[in-house]
Amino acid sequence: MTTAPRSHGSATLGLVLVLLTSLALMIVYAHQAQWAEMRGAAHGVRGLMAFEAAEAGRAWGSAMLAASTRLNSACQPETTAGATALSFRQRLLRFNPATGRHQAAQTNPSQPACLMQGGSWQCACPDQGSATLALPDPNLQDGDHPAFSVRIAALASPAPAGQIELISTGCANPALGCGGDQTAEAQAQVKIVLAPVGSLRLPPQAPLSAGANIEIHGPAALINTDPQSMGLTLDAGGDIQLETSVQLMGLPGSPPQASVLAFDSGLQNPAAGTTPTPPPNLLTSDWPLRLFGLPGGSLVKLPHWSLPACAGGICDASATQTALDQGASALWLRGDVRLTGPLTVGRADQPVILVVDGHLQLQGEVHIHGFILTQRLSWRHPGTPTSTPATLDGAAVVQSDALIDGRIVMSRDPTVLQRLQLDAGTWVMLPGRWRDHEP
Repeated sequence: MTTAPRSHGSATLGLVLVLLTSLALMIVYAHQAQWAEMRGAAHGVRGLMAFEAAEAGRAWGSAMLAASTRLNSACQPETTAGATALSFRQRLLRFNPATGRHQAAQTNPSQPACLMQGGSWQCACPDQGSATLALPDPNLQDGDHPAFSVRIAALASPAPAGQIELISTGCANPALGCGGDQTAEAQAQVKIVLAPVGSLRLPPQAPLSAGANIEIHGPAALINTDPQSMGLTLDAGGDIQLETSVQLMGLPGSPPQASVLAFDSGLQNPAAGTTPTPPPNLLTSDWPLRLFGLPGGSLVKLPHWSLPACAGGICDASATQTALDQGASALWLRGDVRLTGPLTVGRADQPVILVVDGHLQLQGEVHIHGFILTQRLSWRHPGTPTSTPATLDGAAVVQSDALIDGRIVMSRDPTVLQRLQLDAGTWVMLPGRWRDHEP
């Protein structure tokens, strides 16, 4: 009788199955840990991408605020003739003269945004509201698309007047809050405090100040009723000669002659009262440092200053107006300048700084809102008793001699000077005022 062979190794098979199962569980666990690490690393990369986008927005926003160029909706200089485009600063900021502080430009202020696409930033600058970016084509495999948006926040007291806060929000993808409509994969925020540099740091005390002599003829008028400036109407390092028809209006109740200060040692030129030695050019003189806080060579390098090139070395109304139409708020004109009215330079809510490194000659009905610094000044407007007078609302400082002749009214406007002091410079970041977290 034949007996069937017995089966062997069943116990070994069970042990092998247990070992294989254990090994499979270990592999699964290891893969889970590796997957978690990879996912964490991916989140870290996304977070770093969002932070770098926020940093890019900080640098871009600071640079755009520094310039005064008028921009189109793509944040590029407006080149269309006659277009009424706004500058970056005008889209985001408004200066409140009542408080001496900045605030949002409007109820729904502009929030420009940029998207990385095709290796460069593509930006949008709406006149108001949040920017809407053109989203990348999902079929194009051109890498990641981080984005950022920038906005301005007002700073209340005790922060000094003139300072603002720039807030840059960065996203790893074109998400909500960064000009897109997607869910944010990662988001970061950077805040910095900015203050103006190269603005009118020390406004003059009188509507007309001269380092040498002042001579005024005709029915001109000098007005300064501001008690903080002692009501000075004329301030000269040399002599002051006035015809009897000149009107002086200082502080209420004070005699007109009390508003005149001649031979002021603080204004005197070394060459005051002499003619052989011409005054040094403004670029190398100490006047820019005294008035703007920077030497002339450093001042003209700031982005908000414009240096128009004038044909034949003499600037006229056309060259000046072209620069103003392009958004310039501070002009440095090299050589003599001749402006003939009717002409209006600046506005009460957008005054200008006009530096003429030469002889400024004004003729006729010229209206200027802002501040003038020039080597020499000649302003003539004979007119008639019923004609409109030429006007300066702000102040003028002349390095040497000043001649005023005709129906001209020069008023020291403290509101205009306040704007030029707190709202006319290049915005720069204050040291120690950078943060990427809430306090």
